[in-house]
Amino acid sequence: MKRPLLRSRLMINCPAIFFLALVAVFVVIADASRAMAQPVSEADLEQAAKREGKIRIVVYPSYRPVVKGFEEKYGIKVEGIYVDEPNIQRRVSTESEAGVFQIDLFTTTTGPIGSILNKWALPYTPKGFEKVADVKKMLPAGWNQTPLVRNVVGVAYNKELVPPHQVPKSIYDLLKPEFKGKIISRTPWLGSNWIVHILSYYTWFNEDMNSWRDYWSRLKANVGRFESGFVQLHTAVGLKEFPMGVYSLQYATKVWGGSYPALAYSTFKEGGIWWPNMAVVHAKAPRPNAASSLPTS
Repeated sequence: MKRPLLRSRLMINCPAIFFLALVAVFVVIADASRAMAQPVSEADLEQAAKREGKIRIVVYPSYRPVVKGFEEKYGIKVEGIYVDEPNIQRRVSTESEAGVFQIDLFTTTTGPIGSILNKWALPYTPKGFEKVADVKKMLPAGWNQTPLVRNVVGVAYNKELVPPHQVPKSIYDLLKPEFKGKIISRTPWLGSNWIVHILSYYTWFNEDMNSWRDYWSRLKANVGRFESGFVQLHTAVGLKEFPMGVYSLQYATKVWGGSYPALAYSTFKEGGIWWPNMAVVHAKAPRPNAASSLPTS
């Protein structure tokens, strides 16, 4: 049964990021087969969410600050599993296919995970959706996923190892001889780097296959280590194992800056590569009111 989200608000904290706070108006009514949601007031939603008492989420690490604020505001316990894209996909798929429905909310991107997990997404159209409608139009038809965060591609670097005049401002700066062996890169076929490799063909290289192939071949020669995990990439830069890492996103310093104060981020003048992260209420969420009340970003 389709269950609409009836209220949302948009919060803008910086030009590169936009947040859509999902505030559903649900109250769960039990019947003989399965709980169904009926629209009520926001106050009733909050009470229904508090009666559910908790929420279980599987999301990207960047969502920790939002979860903390949600717990403090509503007093609803969040059981958070903060992992990268392959692990989100694996956990949601494994549990759902086995008929174990304990996940209330999860996150996706425009990569394969969005397509694979869409069948477990609850359809909804929140009020205020017009604020992100243009982004939603870029997604495949039938995707029941709400864009929340615009990710902008850049480089993570350690300020204690990379002086201001050496901070990469162009994608071609990464090819400089002085950076040989000093760059840690995420494995090309995973997560953000997979998306960057695909989109760069159309943006940075204007569909010129020779330029695309030449750039990635030259960059590979400067990479000192490939790392599968997004968190591990930033940890390596923060711990000074490598001066810089590719490819990073604009929220890196907010998420890991507390542990690594020297961690910094810079985007490229070529621009052109960004994609949204989405939040998804599970179609079989056991706690839909709490899940739909979580301001995700």
